[in-house]
Amino acid sequence: MSAPAIGALRRHFAVEAPVAGADGMLSHELRFLAWGAFESTSDGVTIRLRARVGIEPGWRLRLGARAFEIVNVQQDETASGFMACACREIAP
Repeated sequence: MSAPAIGALRRHFAVEAPVAGADGMLSHELRFLAWGAFESTSDGVTIRLRARVGIEPGWRLRLGARAFEIVNVQQDETASGFMACACREIAP
């Protein structure tokens, strides 16, 4: 995986982690904001972000009113500092 082109990371994503409430219901809370690139694929959506420790499948990425559940996380092994999240859209 190579580094994205200059200017490709122009979308601002909210990164949300799942949290179990006191009543046992699962919700998501904002962890941080990240700049990323959005790409539609035949399997869903790939979102590329600067590499961050701790992002896991089951977390969500939110872009305005659209929400994406992370299915798979691929860290960049060339040390360019980016990661790719394979996602499926859950809220259009």
